[in-house]
Amino acid sequence: MLTMDQIYSIKKMRNEEGYSLNKIVTETGYDWRTVRKYADHDVLPKEKNSRKRGMMYTKGFEGQTYGEIVDHLLFEDSKEKKKDRRLNKGIHRILKEQYEFKGSYRLVCQYIKDTHNEVKEYKQYERLEHPPGEGQLDFGNYRVSYKGKIKNIKLLVLTFPYSNRAFAVALPRENKECFLSGLKFLFKLAEGVPKALRIDNLAAAVVQSRGRGKEAIFTDDFNQFAAHYRFEPIARNPFSGHEKGSVENKVGYIRYNFFDDIPEFLSYTPFNDWLNQKLEEDSARIHYQENFLISELWEEERTQLLALPETAYPVFKYKEVKTNKYGEIRLDDQSIHIPRIGRNRKVILQVFWDRFRCVDRIGEVIYEGPSSLYRRISGNRLDRSFQNLSSKAKINYPF
Repeated sequence: MLTMDQIYSIKKMRNEEGYSLNKIVTETGYDWRTVRKYADHDVLPKEKNSRKRGMMYTKGFEGQTYGEIVDHLLFEDSKEKKKDRRLNKGIHRILKEQYEFKGSYRLVCQYIKDTHNEVKEYKQYERLEHPPGEGQLDFGNYRVSYKGKIKNIKLLVLTFPYSNRAFAVALPRENKECFLSGLKFLFKLAEGVPKALRIDNLAAAVVQSRGRGKEAIFTDDFNQFAAHYRFEPIARNPFSGHEKGSVENKVGYIRYNFFDDIPEFLSYTPFNDWLNQKLEEDSARIHYQENFLISELWEEERTQLLALPETAYPVFKYKEVKTNKYGEIRLDDQSIHIPRIGRNRKVILQVFWDRFRCVDRIGEVIYEGPSSLYRRISGNRLDRSFQNLSSKAKINYPF
């Protein structure tokens, strides 16, 4: 399997240099079918399908799987004193006599060992010269007023130095999920993708900074994202702030012109609408060097942008976590209560920029809610008593 750097190189030769498949094979030495696969097809991350198969996961009595029946028996037993709980033999006998189970005693023991060995009890606790079509990107820190209190948010700012047009999106943090989701939103606002994107040494995109004779190394996720949207990522040279002076100036311009009076923040969607309306109105002024309106130069420059792909890039990550004695998980340095999971249980999280899903051992979504960072600023925090009654949080998705 090829690395993301190799895949990006193949796509660049195909889409930018116009190489035929045979010429790419000659240049790289890769198999023709491999080259065709990566040159002409999207390379997207796939969501895992971890649904298990076997007799314990076969539906039997009243549409329940035998595993679910065992889960229920163990759940009921967890409320009893240890000496009053059923042994594995007793559970196997109940399955055979009451549910027509044909499997072996050993199969039942293995299922219990694999899925319930960490559940101890039920009790839970509450708690330069710039060609048209080239972009520059950077984060900035800004203050907003939320329910009478001053809060800090991040703005991901995209500028096009040729026209001085800018777009921005408010985000809770600078991690990979926020960064790539923010880029998707900015490309959608611009109705196109820059041919090249110059960035600072952002931790969400860069593994090794450029300098001392070494080239920058981008993360696999960022390389895959860039290959899908077909732009060329360029890392800024050290001690060369002028290489992205356009976006650094724009970060300050936004602060001094739109945040001089601290704006009111209700949630991300209306705030981003307000901010980009301000930037669109601002484009009706004369360019600082050219005798044209920014909006006029932008109309010229936007024709040089790459088309948005038909399929949007899905941004998420999987991570395994363990509930504590309060039935909580730790996510983004915050504790989040997960209803009806039990304490000291391992669960799989699928984490997006603004929400997460909690997936059980057979791949079913058992809880979905807003991330702690998203709730902290947007106020989408669920009451604990309501959480204990409902297994899902209702969320409005900005993107």
